Amino acid sequence: MKNVVLSVIIPIYNSEKYLERCIESVVNQADDSIEIILVNDGSTDGSQIICEKYTHQYKNVRLFVKENGGLSSARNYGLAYAQGKYVAFLDSDDMWSSDFIKDLKKYVKTEWDILNFNYCYESTLNVYKQNGTKSVEVLNQNEFIDLFNKNKYENQICFRIYKRSLFENVSFPLGRYYEDIATFYKLILQASKIMCVDYDYYIYNIINEDSITKQVSRKHLEDMLKSTNEMYKGLSDYYNVNGYDLKYLEYNKINLYSYIGLKLMKCNEDVDDLKSLVCDYVKKQKVNLIDYKKYQWKKYVALKLLITFGLFK
Repeated sequence: MKNVVLSVIIPIYNSEKYLERCIESVVNQADDSIEIILVNDGSTDGSQIICEKYTHQYKNVRLFVKENGGLSSARNYGLAYAQGKYVAFLDSDDMWSSDFIKDLKKYVKTEWDILNFNYCYESTLNVYKQNGTKSVEVLNQNEFIDLFNKNKYENQICFRIYKRSLFENVSFPLGRYYEDIATFYKLILQASKIMCVDYDYYIYNIINEDSITKQVSRKHLEDMLKSTNEMYKGLSDYYNVNGYDLKYLEYNKINLYSYIGLKLMKCNEDVDDLKSLVCDYVKKQKVNLIDYKKYQWKKYVALKLLITFGLFK
């Protein structure tokens, strides 16, 4: 394909239940300037048949089949074949808003490195409510990082579009869950201009019981801790070089540790060492709850009480 503006990478693993509507949400609004890259990551269900149907119907749909290697591996694989100036990632159980690409054509008239947008939850099949004014704000790197650390924006890779050049020195960590936390901060540090659009263009499926956010295992939580610590180290280095206050970056870390701590309470595996790491960190932190209200403060208070009364075990 020539003159590709956007490459949409859809990693696929045993996604037949939601896959058709995911692909439809893109192909129904895409023209020849947009390529859809389907990466079948070793699926054992009917996903391959669905993918082949769309490659036969649409010239701008490309299919790549590989051995199972996980989400990071599939995303990296798609990136290796992407041709667009911009790249986006769409999980195979989620969807895009039907007006996204039409609006995107307006947004690309302005120069940016990352396009940030919002999402809405789909908690019942095909039932969701999109919100937003579609107002646009262009931020520099410092402004966006400040708001990111103040919990206005989250880590999820799929809630943005990126200049493909940002990935020249950035890839997703192989064999790790919560790879978004370990990757997104690196992309911010590569970007100089971020356009933020106030609208729910991404429809986030929370029905799927196989979703990573519903998994509670030692591997999942250990990986989340590792990714959180890497993000904190990377952004604290940036803050220290520029002489910025670390307060809200620290709050961001506390926010993630509080989430992990409560998840550890539900884990049936031996995670005493992980609990000890979380406990030692949280006990040392001083939090002003008035400032902390923009975070998940109830999770922090719950974890703090469990630790204080010796119930975090």
